[in-house]
Amino acid sequence: MTVLSSFADDSLTVRKLAKPADLRGEPLLMISHAICQHRCIKPPLSDIADQPNVIFESSNNGPLCPLVAQGMGIAIIDPITAEAYTSGGVEICRFKTVNSYDLKMIYPA
Repeated sequence: MTVLSSFADDSLTVRKLAKPADLRGEPLLMISHAICQHRCIKPPLSDIADQPNVIFESSNNGPLCPLVAQGMGIAIIDPITAEAYTSGGVEICRFKTVNSYDLKMIYPA
């Protein structure tokens, strides 16, 4: 499950389930196009009449949440990363149309 992470004062946080149309005109912080997760997120966003307003791309989700917390925009990220930042002013709601994707975790031996 991928979630939409948005700044605590954002109007998107009142929704329990965000849809691609809800993102129209919103500043979007996005995972890089070279990452598999991007290929899961991009197709639903292509249904928006306007091009998504991508203002920043990152090679991983880590930098996106602090930028969201600072009010730069919103991000569609994995739920584990989003949950780690909820105490820092970031709110979470589900993003409707993104299919699941593999999230790999590495544990010490």
